Amino acid sequence: MEARKTGIFEKIFHKKKETSAQYDNYFKMLTGYSPVFTDAPGQIYEYELTRAAIHSFAVACSKLEPEITGSAAQHLKQVLKFAPNQFMDTSKFLYRIATILMIYNTAFIVPIEDESGAVCGFYPVLPQSAEVVELNGNPYFRYTFGTGQKAAIEFSKVGIMTQYQYEDDFFGSDNSVLMPTLKLLHTQ
Repeated sequence: MEARKTGIFEKIFHKKKETSAQYDNYFKMLTGYSPVFTDAPGQIYEYELTRAAIHSFAVACSKLEPEITGSAAQHLKQVLKFAPNQFMDTSKFLYRIATILMIYNTAFIVPIEDESGAVCGFYPVLPQSAEVVELNGNPYFRYTFGTGQKAAIEFSKVGIMTQYQYEDDFFGSDNSVLMPTLKLLHTQ
C-alpha cells in the first residue's frame, strides 16, 4: 500500500482541483490588460538594504491584532487571534503577509476550508504566477506555484492586498523601477 502524500498544498487546496480546459478565457478588464501576476526576477529581497527595511516593516505589522467585525463567523475571531492556520501563529501570519506585500506589491490570502466547506483558517499564498480566469461567467484566481502545482479558487473568496496598483485592476505593479537604484547601491 502506497503512502498518501499530503503537504501544505493539499491542506489548503484539497477541494480545488482544476484543469486548464475548465476555464473559458481571461476575465475581461476595463484597462485592456490581461489580469496576470508573476514574480519578477532579480527580487528586491536579495539586497541587504531593502531586506532590512522590509523586515522592520514586517516586524511592526506582526504586532498588530486582526479584527473581525459583525456577527457572522464569530469563530474566525479566535482563529485570527491565535492561529490563522495550523502552520503559523498570528504574528508569523502577519509578518509573512507584510513581507510578500512589500516584495511583490500583491499579497493573496486564501481561506482554508474543512470537509464541509466551512472556513476554518487562512493562509498567505505565494504563487509564482496568478491569473484571473473565467468559468461560467464567474472570475477565479488560478495560481501556479514553484512546484508546478496549480489551483484555482473563486475570486470572491480571496483576500488580496495591493500597493502601486496603476495599470492592473487586480495586481500591484512590479518593483522593476527600483532595480537601477539598487544596482547603483550595490556597485557603490
